[in-house]
Amino acid sequence: MPKIPVVALLICALQTAAFAQKNFLPGGIVLQNGDTLSGQMDYRDWDVTPSQIHFKTGSTAATQTYTAQTIAGFFITEPKVIYQSAVVYLNQESTKLSELPTYGSIGEAIRAYRPEQDTVFLEVLARGQVHLFEYTDNNQNHYLVQPQGDTIRELVNRKIIVNDYLSSQPVYRKPMQVSLQPYRQQLQLLTLDCQERKTNFNKVSYFRENLIRLVDGYNKCRKNSDYRKVSPRPGRNFYVFAGAGHPVFTIEGPYTFQNRIESPAGIAPLLGLGGEFELGRSRGRRAIGLELYGSRFSVERQADKPVDYITVYADLSYLRMIIYFRYQLGVGRIRPYLKLGTGGSYYTQHILDYTKDIGLGTPLAFTRKLKSFDFCFTGGLGARISRFAVEARFEYGTNMADFDASELARTSIVSLIASYQFFR
Repeated sequence: MPKIPVVALLICALQTAAFAQKNFLPGGIVLQNGDTLSGQMDYRDWDVTPSQIHFKTGSTAATQTYTAQTIAGFFITEPKVIYQSAVVYLNQESTKLSELPTYGSIGEAIRAYRPEQDTVFLEVLARGQVHLFEYTDNNQNHYLVQPQGDTIRELVNRKIIVNDYLSSQPVYRKPMQVSLQPYRQQLQLLTLDCQERKTNFNKVSYFRENLIRLVDGYNKCRKNSDYRKVSPRPGRNFYVFAGAGHPVFTIEGPYTFQNRIESPAGIAPLLGLGGEFELGRSRGRRAIGLELYGSRFSVERQADKPVDYITVYADLSYLRMIIYFRYQLGVGRIRPYLKLGTGGSYYTQHILDYTKDIGLGTPLAFTRKLKSFDFCFTGGLGARISRFAVEARFEYGTNMADFDASELARTSIVSLIASYQFFR
């Protein structure tokens, strides 16, 4: 079976396992009559706000499914997460550049604005004099506010195309993308009674942490702040890893060989250190990392040729550094992930010898010069449980040949690696 379909099947299998895996954490639901029912919530650390949630009253109880139409809200105890059900009006205009709505003028865009009603779960970001909520769909992040005792309204942030933005003269008219940001005026009006807070609303950006900070600051100014969502700081961890790989050394070229030779090289042990840094609001799902490790292997291969007989010997020892991107495929006790990276290797030993017996008696001995540095590309599939992880990795090196441009000498390796986080 081709390698690409195999990798695709492995990724699909890991994703299926991740989504099938349950992650029940202590929490509860709020019924529509205001009563609270404690139990366990299947927490998925959602990137997109869920349309339904799964809850059970105990570890052995049956799992029940609820929607925003059937309960008033739900919560997770740790990490602290609160969702509230609400009927809201949301901006459903596309944010994709190729699908932005087009209007003849800004005035027309303002007059034509029609948010759509929906019943959804809203994540509570702040509570007090003003409540702040977030709803995320496949299109964008929506932020909503509710002054105490009032209705919930979206903080409107739009991107549109306007045909006559530059000039009133038709000959100079040119479509242009325009950002309409009435949310700034909405926030300014909401916080007028707290003048001691010096806020430049023209610089308030439509991002979660900025809006939490502004609303919570206003609530504290009014001495009415009940809750503020505390987002975890991007984490970092350092780990040691070890494993073994099955390398393949590939050589070819008109001066050396008539055909390509791929030489399996037995087992190559490897040992290294790594560090990983989570990205922004990804809650550990996305991270970049750096690894430094070493390995050594040798290969001796004999290959029959139409006109000669060749014996190849290679002895390679290297230090390799890679930078990678990791994406976690799911949440739960077992957390599968996909890793892609690139880097370079420094070869402390790079010997390539071969002999050619062309039927004239004594075989001819040759030594080919190899570069002491190459680049590599790497990809891995793995799973983490607490501090431990197991990963299957494939590495593909660039050409190391340094004798003739038409020659090739390259290593590739498939490895199985185990790691342990000693600091996080």
